[in-house]
Amino acid sequence: MSETQPLGDATRRALDELHDKGLNFDLEQRGDFTPANGWNVDDYCQPLPSEPTGRPLPDGSWQAARRLIRDYAFADPSIIRAIYYPDRPLAQRDMLLEGRFLGLRFYFGCRVGGVNDQLRTIDARQVQVWGWNYRTLQGHLEMGQMDYEVWKWLDSGAVEFRIHVVSRPAYIPNPVIRLGFRVFGRAMQRRFARHACRRMAQLTTAALNRGPRHDTGQPAAPRSGQLTVAPAAGQARTQRRLARIATVPTALEDKPPRSQMPMTTPVTRALLLGAVAGMRSQLPIALLGLESYRGRFNPGRSWLARRLAAPGGVTAAVLASVGELVGDKLPVIPDRTRSGPFTGRVAIGSLVGAAVYQDADRPAAYGAVVGAVAAAASTLALARMRTALGRRTPLPDLAWGVVEDALALTLGLLAVRSRHGST
Repeated sequence: MSETQPLGDATRRALDELHDKGLNFDLEQRGDFTPANGWNVDDYCQPLPSEPTGRPLPDGSWQAARRLIRDYAFADPSIIRAIYYPDRPLAQRDMLLEGRFLGLRFYFGCRVGGVNDQLRTIDARQVQVWGWNYRTLQGHLEMGQMDYEVWKWLDSGAVEFRIHVVSRPAYIPNPVIRLGFRVFGRAMQRRFARHACRRMAQLTTAALNRGPRHDTGQPAAPRSGQLTVAPAAGQARTQRRLARIATVPTALEDKPPRSQMPMTTPVTRALLLGAVAGMRSQLPIALLGLESYRGRFNPGRSWLARRLAAPGGVTAAVLASVGELVGDKLPVIPDRTRSGPFTGRVAIGSLVGAAVYQDADRPAAYGAVVGAVAAAASTLALARMRTALGRRTPLPDLAWGVVEDALALTLGLLAVRSRHGST
C-alpha cells in the first residue's frame, strides 16, 4: 500500500533536515508520562480475522497485518501520509509526516524508536507480537510516542491490531496555530486512531481474500535514490507540494512565469485587496497564499513570496486570518485607527498591491502605492462607519463585525476569482 519512485532533490532536503533534529521530549522521564502529569494515554484494539491456534500462519491474518503495519498502509491518507527512505532499516528511519485538516497541510517529523518482534506471556497466555513505534521530533505539534502492533493469542487464534499512544501538546510559538491545535488536535488524534483501526480491518480482510502470498516479512530492496509515500494514494500530489515548498527560494532566482490567476486589471486587484487589508489585515495574505498554493498566483521575488515559500507559510497565513476574524470581535483588540494597527494595515496593503502588480509583470512600486492608499482609506472609512452604525442602529457591534467579515471576504474573493478584463 505504498509506492516507491525516484527521489527529488527538494524532498530529499526536507527529509534530510530531520536527521539533525532531536526528540522534543525527554525519554528519561517516560515513567512520568501519566494522565496525572498532563499526558494523554490511549489504547486502541481492533479485532482482525482470526487464525487457527498456534504460531502465526505464513499467509494468515497476522502476517497480512504485519505487512500493512510495516508499510504504514493502515493510515488514512485523507488524514496523514508519511514520506521516508525505504532503503534505510525500519528501526533507523526518519519519517516526514503530512497532516491534513480542513484543506490545510502540516509537515512535521518523527523518528522510529524501535521494532518489537517477540513472544510475550500475559496472564499466563502467550501472544506473538510484532510492531514498531515512532517518536516526535522538534517542530512537531505534539510530543510523545505512538506504538503500532499486531498480536496473535496462541491459545485462541485471535488476532488484534493495537495502537498505544502517549502524548501531550508541544510548545507552539505561533499563537493562532497553538489555539487551533488546542481546540482540534485531540479530536484529530482520536479520529486518526479510529480510522487506522477500521482501515486495518478492511485491508487485512482484503489481503486474505486475494489468496496466499509468500512473504518473508521484509520488503523488496528498493533502488538507491528513491522515496516512499505511504499510503500510496495521492503520492504525486504530495511530492509536488513538497517540491514547491522546498524549491521556491531557488526558483525566486529566476524570472517567474506569468501568473494564471484569473483577475481583472492589476489596479482593480490592488484596490480590492488593499481595501480588504484595511478591514481584515491577514485575509488578503491568506487568499493570495491559497491562490499561490494552487498555482494561480505568482508573487515573484516579493516579501509575500518569501513568507508563503516558508514551510507552513500558507497554513500560517490562513490560520492567522481565521484568528483575526475571531479576535476582531473581542473588546481587548485596539482601535485599528491607532498608529500601530493603522501602519500595519497600510504596510500589508502596500505589500499585497506590489505582489499583484508583479504577478501581472507590472512595476511593483505602482502596485504598492495603490494598495497602501486603498488600505488607508478602507481602515479609516470602515472604522468610522462601524462606529456610526453601532450607535444609530439597534444591532450590536458584534453583528456589524460579522457584516464586515462578509464584506471583506466577498471583496477578496472577487479580486482572486473574477475574469480577465481589459488592461
